[in-house]
Amino acid sequence: MNLHYCAWIWVAWVLALAPAGLAQDVRQISPTDSAMRYVGRWSISDKSARASWSGSMIELRIEGPAKVAIHASTSRADRLQIEFDGLPTRVIQLTRTPSRHVVADDLKAGSHLVRIVKINEPLWGVVTISSIEIADGIVLKQVPDDSIKQIKIVGDSISAGYGNEAASEKLKFSADTQNATKTYGALAAKAFDADVQIVAWSGRRMWPTFTIPEIYPRTLPDVDASQYDFAGWSPDVVVIALGTNDFLKGGPDEVSWVNVYASFIESLRRRYCKQTIIYVASSPMMSDTWPTKKSKSCLRLKRYLEKVIGRRAGARNRNVRFIEFA
Repeated sequence: MNLHYCAWIWVAWVLALAPAGLAQDVRQISPTDSAMRYVGRWSISDKSARASWSGSMIELRIEGPAKVAIHASTSRADRLQIEFDGLPTRVIQLTRTPSRHVVADDLKAGSHLVRIVKINEPLWGVVTISSIEIADGIVLKQVPDDSIKQIKIVGDSISAGYGNEAASEKLKFSADTQNATKTYGALAAKAFDADVQIVAWSGRRMWPTFTIPEIYPRTLPDVDASQYDFAGWSPDVVVIALGTNDFLKGGPDEVSWVNVYASFIESLRRRYCKQTIIYVASSPMMSDTWPTKKSKSCLRLKRYLEKVIGRRAGARNRNVRFIEFA
């Protein structure tokens, strides 16, 4: 028998018996690896990166060809949107059992921007990512870019994207009908090539109960001890879109509500630079005939917000403005 032929048979036999993936250069990227760029609020340790707020994102740059997988779980029913080079690809449904999920099995040659985005709001759980697996490809070092604009959205269901992927308004809300990448905040950030941080939860109010201000300082909103480090992120623009749930029963006490709103803005000003522009927004879901024909909710909310802005103007800070959603 020809010796060359025998050698090829031996090589084929060895490869057939070798464990799957042996020929691949597989790297497990830990949450603290410098290749990971985080956008949003993440609780990060050597073992995991955890996020609850919608739109929280992990970004990597990978030199292909490569295969990408993540090891992740959720405390309830979260989904992850995967993006390559700015384009959405697959959506991954997580489970409570930590699992390996293939993100890309045929990433082509060249440099690629990979984004992993939590697309559900906090009521659908906490996402836990233990590692990101790269086979054959090269993970590129992140280069800090101080020119990236930063937008913060503070709000309720409107800002969180409640039901924005539902087939119709009659479909019951679920984790499957919500996608943070399609919210107005995410679309605005994309238009301006900016990062966005969404602090929003359906049903939340400004005052007096079930409020955003009470959980705003938290990285994980259900964990009181999980305090967010504001030193690392100072937005160029903050949009506060709260009020819809406050006026469900005709409207809160004006003096108390205006005082709390103004105090919340003051807390933002202490945490961020004086150049940050803060927009207080009306609600696109309210009208002067809702919730009752005599409610005048839209006019009332606008009047309250004008007083909030007037309070800030009196404090010699005119970087607080009103934006009216149609």
